[in-house]
Amino acid sequence: MEAWQVIRRRSVLWPERRVLVCGPTDFEDWDAVKVALRSCRPSTVLHGHALGVDHLASLYAQLFRVNEMRFPAQWHTHGIEAAAIRNEQMFVYGKPDLVLVFPGGVHCEDLQRRARAEHIPVKTIPASVAPAATATMGEPTPAHRRAQA
Repeated sequence: MEAWQVIRRRSVLWPERRVLVCGPTDFEDWDAVKVALRSCRPSTVLHGHALGVDHLASLYAQLFRVNEMRFPAQWHTHGIEAAAIRNEQMFVYGKPDLVLVFPGGVHCEDLQRRARAEHIPVKTIPASVAPAATATMGEPTPAHRRAQA
């Protein structure tokens, strides 16, 4: 069984565009993720199926009925190499057209390096929406609470 998962929600009306999202696991600014993804108009959202940015990207895919590809790291199988293996799988199987980076993620540098090596555009979200600019850490923003309801 493959370690990644595809969730098809609908066929979209605009051209296929796969956007890989990465960032810190303590990022909680739902509005920043929503605005960044809407500006990219993805038909499929790819992410590492972790907390923070990955969780918000998954929430975006669910709410806006966008296809989603989840690539959870298999820590119990691969140990410390799990993140690098997961990142490689995101490029091999996910075939992203764009990498959307929220600053502060531990494994984002590896994803950016891979994207540039394959001539895939990288869009970095300004630090003004990084975790320091979010609401109280540990608590979802009011918009995030509304989106979960």
